[in-house]
Amino acid sequence: MSDLAGLSLSLGLPLINCTPRHCCSQFDAHCPRIDRCAVSAAWCSLLAWEQLLVFTTSFGAILCLLLDARNSLRLKLAALVGKHAWAPKQPLLAAFLKYAILQHAPPGHWGWPGRVALAALRGMLVLSVAPMCVTFALGGALSVVHFSAKCNEVRAVEFERAGQNRWFLRLLQVCSAVTGLSSFILFLRLRLDQRETVK
Repeated sequence: MSDLAGLSLSLGLPLINCTPRHCCSQFDAHCPRIDRCAVSAAWCSLLAWEQLLVFTTSFGAILCLLLDARNSLRLKLAALVGKHAWAPKQPLLAAFLKYAILQHAPPGHWGWPGRVALAALRGMLVLSVAPMCVTFALGGALSVVHFSAKCNEVRAVEFERAGQNRWFLRLLQVCSAVTGLSSFILFLRLRLDQRETVK
């Protein structure tokens, strides 16, 4: 009997089965649940990463960035020639991220298209991020070490399976379309607000 087995018996603990054919010991009774969490985490992380890419490279975000860069350049040029130039109170990109990510209520003068676009954008971001957080939290609570190793083990295989699953691809396309369109509408709404402050 090994020292580890003797120590286990002296402490009144069950013996650990360390044979190669067994992937989990008696201490690790939650292995099947952890494995399912790892598979779910792989799919959810792929969905969340795709939506993050769509959100950050959407027309809305890029146009906000371009207009902020133009306003900044205009201010610098005006300062060089000694003229006064109008500057927005808040950059478009900062307002875009504030409304999309934080739970700020839209201004009262926004019509239904702006409100629906903001709600849809927030919904898609939460839909893609929340399940990933839940699966990671659940898997981590069961076993941090085994869950991390299992995630790395199944990541490539599950990414390939997800890419071949037509329902997941349709979900990915719908989420990307809603994220891209709603972010563009949010940009238009913020741009109109910014122009109203000039008048």
